[in-house]
Amino acid sequence: MSNDSIRDRIRKKRKEREKKVSIATRINVSLLAVLIPSLAVLIVTACIIAAQAISGLNDKFLLSQADSAVSRIDDFFSSKVSAISMFEENANMQQYFQAVSKSEEISEYEDIDIVLGELSGAQERMAGEQVQQAWLADTRTNSCLMSDGKVVTEDIENTVWYQQAAPSRQAVISDPYTDAATGKQVVSVVSPVFAQNDENIRGFVGFDVFVDSLEELLSGIEVGEEGYIEVLSNKWDYIYSGDPLAMGLNVDELKIGKDYKDKVKNDYNGLADFEYEKEKYTAVFQNCQTTGWLAIATIPMA
Repeated sequence: MSNDSIRDRIRKKRKEREKKVSIATRINVSLLAVLIPSLAVLIVTACIIAAQAISGLNDKFLLSQADSAVSRIDDFFSSKVSAISMFEENANMQQYFQAVSKSEEISEYEDIDIVLGELSGAQERMAGEQVQQAWLADTRTNSCLMSDGKVVTEDIENTVWYQQAAPSRQAVISDPYTDAATGKQVVSVVSPVFAQNDENIRGFVGFDVFVDSLEELLSGIEVGEEGYIEVLSNKWDYIYSGDPLAMGLNVDELKIGKDYKDKVKNDYNGLADFEYEKEKYTAVFQNCQTTGWLAIATIPMA
């Protein structure tokens, strides 16, 4: 065989191989052109599904933490409401309010020891429930008789608890206020005491709980590593907050969006996103049954 023939055959085989490679390359390019966009769509879809799943888990987690805060508050106060309601028609207290019409008559009341025994006994029974003080009060004397026998003069009609208990004519849980006797922030559980033979309110009996007790009650609820629980009163004051900037403020004093403030003021219950201190958050809002207070479980979106 001549050299020319051999070279021709080699060139022919090379062209055949190049042709096959060219065809394979075109096929691969065509497949990639189809697969890459499809793969991108799958990746994006998977990310969206994952994000939605994580968001759903966050929502459930926030709801469970808000539920926990509400349950703790409702359990904390329900026993106190039951206990204080038992004094609505207490004979010893009815007689005290019937006999005493001036503050100076309180210490002179002949059965004062019996009344103080009722108060101190109630306080002792509720000591494990964080009750700090038990007392009687009425508008005629404008005084509170404490379980230890101390008498505190006060403008009863202008107290936080009176403005809630007098119209409702039933046991109430007050919003926090500064107690005249101790100077501390307290929440009072108050019940009217009715006259013996009619439905007129003679006076009131109450338990005091320091707000510090609520902080101990709620501080154990964790909302992830960066989230926190908040509780606002019916006047939109922060009774408790994991945010040190908010504690003790009214929601109107907080540098936060109007939508958030509107949700607080309108007793919104549900999920909400908002921005605070240049960071985005998501939260669950939920009201307590016993107090009407609003509990909020908040977590950063990041």
